[in-house]
Amino acid sequence: MPAVASLMTRAENGGATPAIAAQDKRHTRTMSENVPVLEARGVTKSFGGFVAVQNLNLEVNRGGVHALIGPNGAGKTTVFNLLTRFIQPTAGQIILMGEDITTLAPEFVARRGLVRSFQISATFEKLTVSQNIRIALQRPHVDAWRFLGTGADRGKTEARIAELLTSFDLTAYANWRAGDLPYGRKRALELAATMATDPQVMLLDEPTQGLGFEDVERVADLIKAIGATRTVLMVEHNMSLVSRIAGRITVLRSGAIIADGDYATVSRDPQVVEAYLGSGRRRARH
Repeated sequence: MPAVASLMTRAENGGATPAIAAQDKRHTRTMSENVPVLEARGVTKSFGGFVAVQNLNLEVNRGGVHALIGPNGAGKTTVFNLLTRFIQPTAGQIILMGEDITTLAPEFVARRGLVRSFQISATFEKLTVSQNIRIALQRPHVDAWRFLGTGADRGKTEARIAELLTSFDLTAYANWRAGDLPYGRKRALELAATMATDPQVMLLDEPTQGLGFEDVERVADLIKAIGATRTVLMVEHNMSLVSRIAGRITVLRSGAIIADGDYATVSRDPQVVEAYLGSGRRRARH
């Protein structure tokens, strides 16, 4: 996996690939501001008489990988839906880079740099890998001259596509239809398309679900490299992966936070052992 190896080497040395670094001048400026990039303040979500999320106070710091974990039914996907404005909170506020986005529609939130990749791979199955990335680049907030200008301008677009293909180890698959890709490569395409939108914050919903070991390792390396220059908040059940790439972990149970910190901290928390890690250990003994 030479492209992934190159991606990781540059990230570990304090650099980034051209695809990830292309918009880093603006991102570096915002990274220096002394406020969390994303916050939930006293957020509650009720569905009739059922409280799915209760008084959630979550701060996502700038840069790195932040994992949101918990047993099934803990409210993780509901929290993602609230943060990205797919559902309206019953109470509380959602703050993105200091701006209250609680009442904004999802498309306006995405234009402000909060972009979500879904649990099920979302690609245009009949289009090629390159065409999928091109569509992602043609988001409304991208300057139209990149696509409607001179041949030189279009050349810049082609160069950007090539950078993303290289960074996400997809060059050999550039002309494949997305629907024909192996599942792991489809996940890499989803990440590449998300990066094409120049996100400030990426929300990843179980990015390694359904992947084999080799693909899990490839996607994990890509996420870690992205976290070197962007902010990643991910829901993930693979605890081995979480322990390896997440600098901070927030644990949910019944819609409330029960622990927050690095892996060493949360893995020793009695509530976490009971609610999440402990249940897995009991199953393993039987």
